[in-house]
Amino acid sequence: MKKIILGGAMALFSFSFMQAQSVNDLPQPAKDVIQKHYKAWKVDKVNIDKDDRQEAFQVKFANGAKMDFNIEGYLTEIKGDTEIPAALIPEKVSYFVQNKYPEQKITEWEYEDGKHEIGLDNGTELEFDGNGKFLKVD
Repeated sequence: MKKIILGGAMALFSFSFMQAQSVNDLPQPAKDVIQKHYKAWKVDKVNIDKDDRQEAFQVKFANGAKMDFNIEGYLTEIKGDTEIPAALIPEKVSYFVQNKYPEQKITEWEYEDGKHEIGLDNGTELEFDGNGKFLKVD
């Protein structure tokens, strides 16, 4: 009985994340971000989440970085060890970080539940509201 339940659970999980063939399977806004800002990076894998309408696509790069896009192809998260291009960070958030943490680089960004969460290369985590107003340091 345990084997049947475990097998069923694994089958459901394997259907929720399906590997796409390439970046070409992504919506145009996602392709545009990768082409413009990460063209030199080697894409390791593209996953399509068929069940979750919030983060429908995930792109993993050979250097370990990852990006999540919603069903329309708009960024919801970027994580890695390298600096995220300023053009991908809301202007007010980027300005705040440049002025308060001038020696640090933004290496993680997530937009969830109407808030921006930022990770800096020194491990500091910052939270902003949807308009870019600073809320707190985590």
